[in-house]
Amino acid sequence: MNSAKIGLIDSSSAIILFKSEIFDPISYFYRIIMTLSVYKELTEEDHAGSDEFRRLLDAGRISIVNFNDVCMDECDDLILQGLDVGERDTIRLFRAGIGEIIILDDWKGASYCKNNAIPYINALLVPRILLLAGIISKSESEESMSRIVENGWYSQWVIDYARFCPDEKLLPFL
Repeated sequence: MNSAKIGLIDSSSAIILFKSEIFDPISYFYRIIMTLSVYKELTEEDHAGSDEFRRLLDAGRISIVNFNDVCMDECDDLILQGLDVGERDTIRLFRAGIGEIIILDDWKGASYCKNNAIPYINALLVPRILLLAGIISKSESEESMSRIVENGWYSQWVIDYARFCPDEKLLPFL
């Protein structure tokens, strides 16, 4: 089942999901789009998974948007300056009307999304969403969450929220 939702993703979330062995199912569930800056970061020769991200692009499982092809409102540039280029470009892409949700693991980026009513999740919520969608089992979801905790940089309150937030808060991401 494909939700047909377009999910934008930043590089840190993509790396965490790849290392946690859950990028593959999420790339079937969402139509994943990333900015050229994110893709370039993911496919640097010394990065784990660079060949896999190239393969996913070749297979049509991820898409790339180059900012030179997108008209942007310059007013956001000042607000988004404190973000890394991948997070900034991902949010700018959403603001340009591309994407329905963002998968993002940057605190500053998440704060911006929250303050501007942009639907976002962090990588830690991906297993819960796939569980709700019937893509993976409860045990697979729990195992994936544990791997994401190992590979990510989450505070305890974020981990607790991801484990115990009500399902109805995740329904908009299905």
